[in-house]
Amino acid sequence: MAKRTFTKIRKWAEENGYKIEETWAYGDQDAIRVIVSEKQSFKLEVRKSTIYMSIRGQRGDAGGLYLTEELKREEGEPYRRNYAFHQASQRVAIESMESDIKQLAKRIAQ
Repeated sequence: MAKRTFTKIRKWAEENGYKIEETWAYGDQDAIRVIVSEKQSFKLEVRKSTIYMSIRGQRGDAGGLYLTEELKREEGEPYRRNYAFHQASQRVAIESMESDIKQLAKRIAQ
């Protein structure tokens, strides 16, 4: 996995003191994990397009950057399924991560 990928995200994580970890992704796709805390991390991966035309129209997912929030489950907390969402750019992904970090901090403070 090339360290040339995710340059804006790597810089943002470094500036905020978050740990970056190279991680596994399906196929030969690039992926990293941004570890914010013991409870919260984010997986970012560059995926290839799976879009195809079917009888019912276009199917599949667009290629590009995908972001998954990973929350550590605690005892008594219901299982929370995390989905990967397509991001328009690294800047948009950073804004999404910042929002999720703030939301978790609010939930913990309550």
